[in-house]
Amino acid sequence: MEKTIRVTGTGKVSIKPNITIINLDFSNVLPTYEDALKASTVDVSAVKDAIAKAGIDRDTLKTTSFSVDAHYESYRDEKGNYKSKFNGYEYHQSLRFKFDIDNKLLGRVLYLLSTIDVEPRFRIGYGVKNAEDAKNELLGNAITDAKKKAEIISKAAGVELDEIVDINYSWIDIEFNSRSYDLQPEVMMCNSVLDAGYDIDIEPDDIEKSDNVTLVFKIK
Repeated sequence: MEKTIRVTGTGKVSIKPNITIINLDFSNVLPTYEDALKASTVDVSAVKDAIAKAGIDRDTLKTTSFSVDAHYESYRDEKGNYKSKFNGYEYHQSLRFKFDIDNKLLGRVLYLLSTIDVEPRFRIGYGVKNAEDAKNELLGNAITDAKKKAEIISKAAGVELDEIVDINYSWIDIEFNSRSYDLQPEVMMCNSVLDAGYDIDIEPDDIEKSDNVTLVFKIK
């Protein structure tokens, strides 16, 4: 029977984010399905106009989700029983755009978004532009850690490592994004300052991720 040793290595990376990610969520109730579709189109156009004024390419804006559903509201009848009645169609849509980290540009973008006719809920987050490079670094660190652990264990056990006979890695799509922050209240309170070109003082934390790889070595 072939003698083996199985070791799991953990890779870690800490990366400074280099892109700002703005997420916007819209919802509204309109009388007809067609009205809801039209309103959603108007919303997207308004956001594109706003970011274009800030100097960001309109095509940067992407739709991440969209739905239109019948909307019902609850009421009490004359006997006090709860009932529901149809009162139109509600649309939900989520939009996202990204740009290189620039606090002055961020201030301008947030101000312009706060001035459009619709009132989206928008959140700010941070990410890594070249996420694939970060994932490769993370995987490499995990393999290096597994090899070091195997060397320590084999030395302590008085055996000699041979070739790697198996690599077990469950690929998970790791997103190198920070958690998002809801900035709507702050923007509404200070939009006049932002309009003056205020440089928002935000220094995002480094993004820290970890992942595991298991190596199986033959031992002599």
